[in-house]
Amino acid sequence: MAAGEKALHWDLLREEELVQEKPQESAVTGGAATQSWYQAVPVKDGDILVFEGLGRHSKLRRFVAAEKSWNDPRELSVTVHAAIVSPANPEKVCILHCPSHWGSDHRYEVYSLDTASSEGEVMLEPLFVSPASKPDRQQLVEAGIAPKKRHGFSLAPLGSCIYFLCGLQHFPGDLTGSFVYCFSLHERVWTEVEYEGTFPATNPGSSYAGCRFGQSCVVHDSKAWLFGGSVSSARGGVEPTSGLFTFHLLDHYWEEIKSTRSDVCPPPMSGHSALVCAGSMLVFGSGDKTQEIYSFNIGTSRWSQLPLILLSPLVQDGRVAYGISDSSLIAYQQRLLEDTSARGGQPVMWHELSAVGIDKLVRTLDRSAAQIVARGSGLQDLDFLGDQISADTAFVIDGVEIFVHMAILQRFAPTLARLFKGGEQGGPHRSVVLKGVQGSTFNLLLQHIYSRFTKALGSQEAELLLELAQHFELTALDRRCQDSIVIDAGNVRHFLSVAMKSLQADADQADQSGPPPMEVLNAKCIEYLMSHPEHLSLVKSPVRDRLASGQPSPELQSARVLARSRATSELPAEASAQHLQHLQQQLQQLNQLSTGHFWPAPSGQQQTQGISGARQPTAVHTAVRPEQQELPKFMTSHLQSTQGSPEGGGYKEIAPFLAQVPATPGGMPRDQQQPATTTMPKQLLHGTAVPQQQVPVLAASASRAA
Repeated sequence: MAAGEKALHWDLLREEELVQEKPQESAVTGGAATQSWYQAVPVKDGDILVFEGLGRHSKLRRFVAAEKSWNDPRELSVTVHAAIVSPANPEKVCILHCPSHWGSDHRYEVYSLDTASSEGEVMLEPLFVSPASKPDRQQLVEAGIAPKKRHGFSLAPLGSCIYFLCGLQHFPGDLTGSFVYCFSLHERVWTEVEYEGTFPATNPGSSYAGCRFGQSCVVHDSKAWLFGGSVSSARGGVEPTSGLFTFHLLDHYWEEIKSTRSDVCPPPMSGHSALVCAGSMLVFGSGDKTQEIYSFNIGTSRWSQLPLILLSPLVQDGRVAYGISDSSLIAYQQRLLEDTSARGGQPVMWHELSAVGIDKLVRTLDRSAAQIVARGSGLQDLDFLGDQISADTAFVIDGVEIFVHMAILQRFAPTLARLFKGGEQGGPHRSVVLKGVQGSTFNLLLQHIYSRFTKALGSQEAELLLELAQHFELTALDRRCQDSIVIDAGNVRHFLSVAMKSLQADADQADQSGPPPMEVLNAKCIEYLMSHPEHLSLVKSPVRDRLASGQPSPELQSARVLARSRATSELPAEASAQHLQHLQQQLQQLNQLSTGHFWPAPSGQQQTQGISGARQPTAVHTAVRPEQQELPKFMTSHLQSTQGSPEGGGYKEIAPFLAQVPATPGGMPRDQQQPATTTMPKQLLHGTAVPQQQVPVLAASASRAA
């Protein structure tokens, strides 16, 4: 396979928590906002400036490419509504700010930011300030009429001018929605541009119906290329469009562009982004599940769609800001972390910066049309699992290859990716053979990895994947499995054992380098046993520790004898006195558990007789204080870790619950007991062992194939 045929993917440059002083509040709902407005502006040396709007003020974040790290955010003295690299000086960034204080005329002001300074206080140079702005700025010379406040407008830089196009008027009655403005950086003045042609709106010159907003805009060959956006609908309201228009920045006239190929035109969209790359206009869609990229070749006037770029930022996580930085296409996104349990449920924001090489993107543009026809549109990362054409590595299970992509493994399953290390010339192995694992189960694990752990997870799947997720240190999937597993009598014994081993392994590791302990699963198992005391026999037995390895548990032995006796209405012939005695002890223990008698009766209290006794069985109640009794070991450790010492409130918390457990006649055969009391799982009554989880664990030393 040629290298050019492999799937293109985004490289993660940096991902970290977004530190914020306090939760932001939404101006619409008044509640906590999950995201803010932001714009990414690439500057010299590959650095990225991110302007983030926070209500009435803004912050500036700078990504230093040489260090691959973010500088501390800095406060700006004005609210940034748009930012663009100055066409007159690439070391400057022009900022548009619309004042909203009392007495302002809500017209846009222009400031200049010097990008050479990356430390200290941010100094903004005012280029144009409204006459109605603050008094200390009125000594500046103002000239011309600036555009009034709008939403969803576009900026088009050319030479020493910045053109202001389109946008939804903020104030009712404003008839300037179809006006075009130009700001001269040399003269520092706003002017209205007189143009020819028809403004691309439903009813130009009218209020609201005469505007277009939410469109994308790029500048190429002295023209502003505008795609999509929303306009007034004939049916009422607004609707997105898929029209493509140009505004000639030198000759000042509008023109509609018709495509020579209409079968792959992008759908109507608004609020999206666009860039110019290698003579093509790249339009980044805003689909619900995937980030589709459309390309308009300006030379041939043809639309095409790019194949999916793996590891693209997910649109549902938040808006994505794109830009061209040196020789890379960059994408910046802020997203809300779904798993916030570590922060007590408080919202946690993360931000990430990704990049893909322009040269790779250009090669993709050349073959995009053929690949899209073959694969179809609307694809996600999960659709490429097992795709031999785009994959670069494979797992081999029972002679069957499962083709995977190293980039996805390195991003979401680094432990799996490390299995491929040590290939020829220091590179990765082309394939790795796994033993001791079922292909269907491992394929299911890969599906969750490719879905970025967002695939729906049921209880049965969670039981299959839990130990594999722990083995390969997939923390996100591990936590989801623990949350999804439903504990019952059939699996509580197994999962409590798994959770206890995980907790013990975590306690033995001083460096905490292994997977996190299964605290959630452990708590769920203990909670189940505390609310179902009749099932404690599945966990605690005074003689189990003395049994040989592999020998059935006492509960299972007695259950099998009991099942046979009920089937034949008499004890089997081979049953000896030892069997009867053991059965009597087990039934007595189960009866004590079902009546709330967790611990041995105090001295002097009469014990109930078993089924061989002649007198009628009677109920047994616990007569001593819970503080004086001995809890099972695993419950003692749990209560000590959650409630304090044994002398503290741990025992007192469980005592009221035990007092409410209804008493049941002891020693009575199960078929004569009350229906509401269950002291043995159904699996044991039928003489079958409690099913152990069928989760294969990989062999420690997986053989590799060259």
